[in-house]
Amino acid sequence: MKSFQLKLILILLFLSVNIFFVFKLWELYNSKNVFTKDEISQAVSVLCEKGVNISVDKVITKKNVPDVIKLNFNSSSSEGIAKRVMREKYSTFTVPDGFSYTGSSESLSFKQDYSITYTYTPSNITKEDVLKKLNTSTAVEKSGKKETERLTKTLFSDINSEPYKVSLIPLRSTVVDGITYIEAIEAVDLYKIEKAKIIAAVKDGKLLYLSGTLFFAEGYEDYSSNAFDSINILFEIDEKESEITSMEIIYSFVFDEKDSVYLAPSYAFTYSDNTREIYDATSALKRSS
Repeated sequence: MKSFQLKLILILLFLSVNIFFVFKLWELYNSKNVFTKDEISQAVSVLCEKGVNISVDKVITKKNVPDVIKLNFNSSSSEGIAKRVMREKYSTFTVPDGFSYTGSSESLSFKQDYSITYTYTPSNITKEDVLKKLNTSTAVEKSGKKETERLTKTLFSDINSEPYKVSLIPLRSTVVDGITYIEAIEAVDLYKIEKAKIIAAVKDGKLLYLSGTLFFAEGYEDYSSNAFDSINILFEIDEKESEITSMEIIYSFVFDEKDSVYLAPSYAFTYSDNTREIYDATSALKRSS
C-alpha cells in the first residue's frame, strides 16, 4: 500500500514538473512572438500624443511578419492551369506579353503583369455582365464559398508553392439563373495580396468567365528581412486626424526588370473616414492603396 502511495506521489510530482516547464515554454514563446496588453496600451498612449489614433483592440498582437516571396513568370505554370480550365482541345500561342490558349469555343490568356482572362463563348458573359451582377451583392453566399474553393483547386492545386499555401478568398457573390458570380482575392497563407483580385462566373463547377490578376509560379523563393512589427510600424506612419479602424498584414507586389515579382509583407490601415493606406513592412515605405 505504501509502495502504491509513493508511486502516486512520484507520478504527481513528475506531472507537476512537466506542467511547470510547459507553462514556462508558453510564457517564453509569448514574450518572443506576442505583445502583452500592457505593451500595446503604453504604445497606444504615446502614439496618440504623436497624432496616430488607434484603439488597443485594433493593434495586431503578433510580432511576426511573413517573409518576402519572389515569383518568376513562366509558361509551365500557365500550361498547367490551361489543362485544368480548358474544356476541349486547344492551341497554344506565345504572344509578346504572355501566353494564349485558344479552342473553338473558349480562350484563356496570361500576361506578364499576371493578368488572366478566360471566356467561354457560348455563355455570352462579359466582364460588364459579371460586375453588374456583383454590384447587387455585398455578402458571400454559400454557393460563392463552394465555387471559390473549387476555383482554388483548379488554379493552384498542381502548382509547386511549397511551403506556402495559395488560395482564393471570396469577397462577395450572388446567384442568378443558376450561375454563381464571384469576386475573390488571392492569398498566400491567408495573407491577402493587394489588388490580386478576380471576378468570375461559374455554373456547375465550370468556368464561364474569369478576369483579373493572379500570381502563380512553379517555384517560390523567400527572403527573410528585418521587418517592422505591428507596434514599430505605427510609429513610422503619417499623422492623421481620423482614427485607424482596421489594421491588417497583407502582401503588396513589386515588379523587377526580369519578369519577376516580389510579394512584400505590408500593413494595410483603414481609417474612420473610409480611406486606406498601405505601408511596406520591410521599409515603412508608403504605397498607393
